[in-house]
Amino acid sequence: MKKGYPFLPLVDSMFGECLQKAWVNSNLPISKLETLITSLSTSPEGFTFTSNATKEILLSQAPAELRTLIQDKDSEAIASLLLELTKGTYENQSSDGLDIAFELMEWLLTGFENEINFTEILKAFLGDSPEITDSLITTLRKEYDLALRS
Repeated sequence: MKKGYPFLPLVDSMFGECLQKAWVNSNLPISKLETLITSLSTSPEGFTFTSNATKEILLSQAPAELRTLIQDKDSEAIASLLLELTKGTYENQSSDGLDIAFELMEWLLTGFENEINFTEILKAFLGDSPEITDSLITTLRKEYDLALRS
């Protein structure tokens, strides 16, 4: 199978860019964030963009499953599903999918603020990193709002 185009999570995604800005604004070392994200990769070459056909299939399946988990307020299961997408082990997936997971995290961050605890989700997604706090998520939301306005 042909290798996809490289995906740089903190550059090629609005969620990644906003996460990086929130991280830096929270006076956290960027190297730590890079390490946390790199540790999610299953390939020594790093992440790649998901093909459009696969992305369409996954983005039609995953939100329905996520809505059920949101309704159940199951943060661990939401993080687990996002990790499956990231590592390429979700149904109908043949390669990594951090780009899809980041798209869905953006959707969760902006669309379900009162229904889910996004801090718990991102914390579980990034291996229970103590740097993920409510304050960081508040800053992340502010960065996202600023990005939408510019």
